[in-house]
Amino acid sequence: MRILYFLLLLFAFPACTTTNGYPQQMTGWHGELCTIDAAIDKLTNLRDLELAKAARAQDQGDRLQFRSNELAYARRYWQQAQNSREIASRYQEEIDKLESQRADLLHEHGISDPKYGRGNPQCTSSRLENDPALKNP
Repeated sequence: MRILYFLLLLFAFPACTTTNGYPQQMTGWHGELCTIDAAIDKLTNLRDLELAKAARAQDQGDRLQFRSNELAYARRYWQQAQNSREIASRYQEEIDKLESQRADLLHEHGISDPKYGRGNPQCTSSRLENDPALKNP
């Protein structure tokens, strides 16, 4: 559900560039490309966060399994790790969809370089990063 909410809010905002500190709206397919890149970056960060949570929970469960009377806690940590892996998997599915959409957009405009526009300083997601609705609870 968080992913759908995130994507809804993400595509509701136009991609921005900054010129002399003033935001300027990008239009056309370049703006769409910047928006997709910002979404991919955000989802990649969220996926990595969930994978880190899964690793921590898995390690904690592995430590607790050998303590007496702690097996129930170990199972709880292993379940948390599994839940985090499932969330990361859903993020990865969304990233794959966006990557496919990005590739289609580039192919549509005759660009064969899949890294085109990546890391472009004019494509900033500062407006998205500062949106309190997109912050994790």
